[in-house]
Amino acid sequence: MGWFIDPFALPAGTDGDMQLLFLLFAYAYMLYVGSNYISSGSELLLLIPELKFIVGSAILPVIGAVPDGALVYFSADGDDPQSEVAVGVGALAGSTIMLLTIPMLISAYYGRVKISNGRAVYANPFKKILKHWPSDDDHERLVDLGVKFNTIRTAVPRPQTVSPDVIAATKRIIEAHAKGWKKLDAASSCSETGISVSSTVRFNFMILVATGLTYVGIQSGAYYASERSRVARLNFMRSLSLVGCFVCVVFFIWYLIDQYNNANRLRKFILDKRIMAIENGDVRLKDVFLRLVHANDKGGVFKDFCDHIKPFFKKYDKNQSGNLSEAEVAVLLSDLGEEDMDVHNFFLEFDKDSDDTISEIEFYEAMFDYIKRKEPEVTVARRVLAGDKDLVLSVLERGHGKDIPLLRVQGSMHTWVENFNAQKNSPTKDGATKTDSDASDNIDDDEEDEEEMPEDLIKLTDKQKRRALLQRSFFMMGGGLALIMLFSDAICDVFSAVGERAGIPPFYIAFVLGPIASNASEMIASKAYAARKTKMTTSSSLSALAGAGIMNNTFCTAIFLYLIASKHLVWEFSAETMGILFVEIAVALVLSTRSVLRMREAVGIFCLYPLSLALIWALENYFGFS
Repeated sequence: MGWFIDPFALPAGTDGDMQLLFLLFAYAYMLYVGSNYISSGSELLLLIPELKFIVGSAILPVIGAVPDGALVYFSADGDDPQSEVAVGVGALAGSTIMLLTIPMLISAYYGRVKISNGRAVYANPFKKILKHWPSDDDHERLVDLGVKFNTIRTAVPRPQTVSPDVIAATKRIIEAHAKGWKKLDAASSCSETGISVSSTVRFNFMILVATGLTYVGIQSGAYYASERSRVARLNFMRSLSLVGCFVCVVFFIWYLIDQYNNANRLRKFILDKRIMAIENGDVRLKDVFLRLVHANDKGGVFKDFCDHIKPFFKKYDKNQSGNLSEAEVAVLLSDLGEEDMDVHNFFLEFDKDSDDTISEIEFYEAMFDYIKRKEPEVTVARRVLAGDKDLVLSVLERGHGKDIPLLRVQGSMHTWVENFNAQKNSPTKDGATKTDSDASDNIDDDEEDEEEMPEDLIKLTDKQKRRALLQRSFFMMGGGLALIMLFSDAICDVFSAVGERAGIPPFYIAFVLGPIASNASEMIASKAYAARKTKMTTSSSLSALAGAGIMNNTFCTAIFLYLIASKHLVWEFSAETMGILFVEIAVALVLSTRSVLRMREAVGIFCLYPLSLALIWALENYFGFS
């Protein structure tokens, strides 16, 4: 034990029991602190633009797997590794099953929103109507809106035109509904609320099942060798465990590479969508700038900003000289939605070498500087237009001096509004609609949600912020890792001692208590992410849980199989592996076959936790699995 008290040397009786419980809670608390340091340090990486897309699906799960890996490794570090490794197996099984069940319910409860037309509704549908308001000659859709919102009293006979007064009244009513809309109603039932399950999440849970097939291979080999002599069985399982360890490492590396490539694809997709929105006139360059500032908190904004306007510069640089004339710049700025800019003065200010052209880098720096100076007034204007959600939800009808009555927003209203919004989707060049892609939904349906930069770093330059964030992140993760490595061995012995005194196998002690100490940060993080109630953060929360399971199937299982091979252990873990596979397959079947996870389904997933523990116990005690 070294620096730590030997739990097996504590006196018998109540005094010894109390001392043992004190050691259990003290060591568990230190593991909890270490896990939180690791989690908090890794979350700082969200503030670094080039890393934020892989934090949830790769970095957080890898870092979160360190405590479980340490528990598995140190569990077989004593004089009797065959019996002591049960603690590590319990921690591994408990961690995997707990991460796929309890945080799933937490994420669904805190992240739930209303469901309409089989989709989780994250974006304000009334704001969508205002954003894509029908043109004045689109009488059919204007009449539909007027009839639905009672500004046109009758639809029979159907009016052929809509007066400007009616259009204005309809718009004001919809604006009032937009202010009063909420993502979740207090009266919503478990079947009417839930969270979105993106295609990325569905794919990650299929990967989870694929990586769990390593258990199937090892278990099949154990049955095959069960009739052999002990020595032959040990040699066979040693070779098979080394092969399984290698497969786990390959899966581990492949998953990280896949998540990195997926993050790059998502980053490019978002960039392409924003560029298309600028080209179509749906947003102005100022809006994109504000989104970048809010998303990155001014960190790495210039590079992202250049990526957004580079295609426009290339388009008008006909001879590929890398320079534009004043006339070309005027047309370019007009296409970017900056018609109100004084092009001549702009050109004179930033034509540094007075050659009557602006180079590519001069143009980027000029536009960035110009819009940065405009940022305060644009921010104020946006806040005025957005309004305060806490204002009284009625609008004074201009010219009539009375309140406009709000229609009661029920499920039928949401369904009608969603269907109305869906009509605006037109096929793209490749035949898909704007809402066909989950990634597109993330952009269109989410309301912007930002990570907060630590106050002491706000005034630093981009380069200084990046360096400070990396240093702080690695310092916190390193400190957390040191605490975990220090106390993992000690708590494994405490688990064994508690099981010995209570007459309970150490596996069950570690199954229940191990994840509470090592994975508490994941449960806290899943609540925090889901509570933001955006499609992107919900996807990150579920992807992190799937990633944590994949890390246990690869990183932690590789350590476990290495211990079996290096310490010549007998395979006695059939019931445990079946319990893990049962939960992984069940959860994957639920999540990989639907685009929405309803609350009632999340409760069902939660129930798998006690069921799996009961299944393992029954397999060991009634069916003779070992």
